[in-house]
Amino acid sequence: MASNLKIISWLYNAFRNQFIVETVKYADTDSTGLNYFFIKQALDRKNIYTQSELKKALETLKNIEQGIKSGEIDEAISVDY
Repeated sequence: MASNLKIISWLYNAFRNQFIVETVKYADTDSTGLNYFFIKQALDRKNIYTQSELKKALETLKNIEQGIKSGEIDEAISVDY
């Protein structure tokens, strides 16, 4: 089973990839730096989240990860955030 920190990391990467694809003019490997698999996933979810929702999710996940690493948030309950 994956640790909660790993789940937080996966979520962060997914939201980051989504944000990248949502904010570029052309979603291709050159403009995003992502491979086709990640671009395809993000395009399938396009327009589900607003850019502000994506930013808020990234900020929240970043704060949770930092809280776990600093000991402010118990890793066992981190996914509940």
